[in-house]
Amino acid sequence: MKNSIYLSILLLLLGVVHSRECRFANHYTVDQIMNNKTMRDQFIGQYMEGEADFLKLAGLNHEMGLSYDGHQIGVQSGELTYGHTFSASSKESLHWALILKILEKDSRTSPFGTVDDVFNVLDAKMKSYEGFNRAYPGFGWFLPWY
Repeated sequence: MKNSIYLSILLLLLGVVHSRECRFANHYTVDQIMNNKTMRDQFIGQYMEGEADFLKLAGLNHEMGLSYDGHQIGVQSGELTYGHTFSASSKESLHWALILKILEKDSRTSPFGTVDDVFNVLDAKMKSYEGFNRAYPGFGWFLPWY
């Protein structure tokens, strides 16, 4: 029961995210996603394409390799309006999970690019972490809000 409540909330939230097909989540029911492998795979595919678009356009500082905390989205238009200039290690941990799935060559991550693309991001990310550690050694590699 608890999982279906979380999934319902996720589906509602995804309904306002701009993706290749804007507001695709309302084309699915919780029952379809939970009990129909074909529909679940289709939903996951659309979700991953939307997330890849967001990461490429607004969810990542490509120069630094660091994730952003969020981005404001026009509720009616689905258009990006402005991004947060801050983030946190919690967002980085989500990005690391995705990076690991790409390195595992999980077919569902194909919209995010190739392993070579990930190595470029990792290089920038590690340089940023190393720079932060040099500037603030007292954090002992702990990454606070930044």
